Amino acid sequence: MKKYFLDLFEYNNWANDKIILRLQELEFNFTLGNPILILSHIITSQEYWLERVKKKSSYNIYLWEEFSIQELGILSMNSTKEWIKFISKISDSKFQQMLEYKNLKGEDKSHTFQDIFQNVINHSNYHRGQINKILKLEKCEPVDIDFISYC
Repeated sequence: MKKYFLDLFEYNNWANDKIILRLQELEFNFTLGNPILILSHIITSQEYWLERVKKKSSYNIYLWEEFSIQELGILSMNSTKEWIKFISKISDSKFQQMLEYKNLKGEDKSHTFQDIFQNVINHSNYHRGQINKILKLEKCEPVDIDFISYC
């Protein structure tokens, strides 16, 4: 299980990097959506969930805060390092343990660590798909970020 999630977070970083590189290349004024805002949300969400699984409450970035493309490259790299460090250190039994937390609405929630890890990856993939849709609508080549391409 540990290797599976370590691989997924490495893939997640690779896909974020490919999107970042494409957006840097384009230097485009998008009119049909804001891919930088969406990418910012992906990375702030990764950070927010990492704070939750670490049982910290120090995270104070708004989930839809927009960062520059240069900042996103650094934030993404740092987030990945921290996720990999966290996953590498936990025991195999931790994946099935429940984490109790309050969601953004203040509601009590409880999910296994592995479900949370999978949610982080799925959430990122969902929003990277939105970015590719914006690129396509703007007549730009979408980024190949399929997991199989990473493999």
